[in-house]
Amino acid sequence: MQSAIVEHIVNNQYSSFHAAHRQCADFASEHAWHCHQQLELTWIIRSQGVRYVGDHVDYYGPGDLVLCGANLPHCWRNQLGDNTHNPEWITIQFAQPMLQPMLATLPETEPLVRLLDNAQQGLVFPTALCQQLAPVLTATAQTSGLQRFIHLLQLLDTLAQNGGQQLASLGYFKANHLDGTHLQRLAIIHDYISSHLATSITQADIAQQLGMSASAFSKFFRAATGQTFMSLVKLLRINEASKLLLTTDQRITDIALNCGYQHTSHFDQHFKELKGCSPIEFRQGKHTAENLR
Repeated sequence: MQSAIVEHIVNNQYSSFHAAHRQCADFASEHAWHCHQQLELTWIIRSQGVRYVGDHVDYYGPGDLVLCGANLPHCWRNQLGDNTHNPEWITIQFAQPMLQPMLATLPETEPLVRLLDNAQQGLVFPTALCQQLAPVLTATAQTSGLQRFIHLLQLLDTLAQNGGQQLASLGYFKANHLDGTHLQRLAIIHDYISSHLATSITQADIAQQLGMSASAFSKFFRAATGQTFMSLVKLLRINEASKLLLTTDQRITDIALNCGYQHTSHFDQHFKELKGCSPIEFRQGKHTAENLR
């Protein structure tokens, strides 16, 4: 995906953070692939489509509740052609430094510290929890003053008790917190894999591209991302397959071939390992409620 647009968030008047109840005809024009210094809690009231958070791709629908960490690229893409699903959502954006004095001095806030740390990779929460928090989410966007801030703390406290499910991979997070030289190498690796998804990809091939020995490359890659090279290949292949399943009507066997799988059984195994459901269940959206309960 293209480079994320850096968005500048303006707090609501007389407030230390931003909260809004919004509607639009199309997320593509209103909600580009972007990032910002603030954390963002997004509650989808009405809409369905594909959600992108870091290197994670998944289906979303009404009740989707996601917390994105600071500078984590994200966007939602709604299903077009159905006016009943024109996006309606509440977004709450807040900077961690605003909370830092409280987080640093009050032992009661330790669960919030863990929540915000985990949110660096993005977190999605169960639909049942979203239903429980709906009145507080709505009130946060509608009220003002101290009551509004109390609502924010109430939201964060409830989310911290639940924990959520992380979205972006640890490798993606680490790759976005490296120095320039490492970032350049990882960009070459990512581009090479993305452009060769349908073909055989070996560690020796990419090591040669970087002018490194296979052993030196293996050590570099594991230190930089916390995973093996083939783990990243599998992740990118399955993420590409996820996107094709949700945005095209290609046959699953064709998608498997286009993503480098010669045998459908091997594709099914990797897909279920990473997504928790079969490709056909993923396409039908059945995984969403089941995986988050």
